[in-house]
Amino acid sequence: MVGNRFTVLLLAGVGREQARNMLADDQLGDDPVAAVAESSRHQAEAFAAAPPEQPVPGPNGGVPAEAFLRFRLVDLVVHAWDLLRAAGLDETLDPPVVAGLSCVVAPHLDDMLAFGAYGEGPSDTLPPDAPQQTRLLDWFGRRP
Repeated sequence: MVGNRFTVLLLAGVGREQARNMLADDQLGDDPVAAVAESSRHQAEAFAAAPPEQPVPGPNGGVPAEAFLRFRLVDLVVHAWDLLRAAGLDETLDPPVVAGLSCVVAPHLDDMLAFGAYGEGPSDTLPPDAPQQTRLLDWFGRRP
């Protein structure tokens, strides 16, 4: 949820350090579910309003909003799996989400991995018939 709000600030032109400082306080308030839903909606609206080429300050310099959107999508989906696994719940992600994200990410995977934010990256050990969710998670350093 903080990542959603951080992204909204970055897309609005706020610098990384200033955005971090603006989000230092409690972000959940009295209704955490509403806070998460609101932050998600605002993030979607901010991306919808941003031109794809708009620079967004990244940790290693500016990246186009289009690339930052891919980063955020991977962050949300892969961390959803992380939470499911940590909680001992069914780790199955929504298949259309996995398929859509895989299609969006595949052409840009090398550039995303070069960013250095995805752990060990692909294991290169999966069989060709590995499920799409397993392949997606493996790309980003998860070993289901």
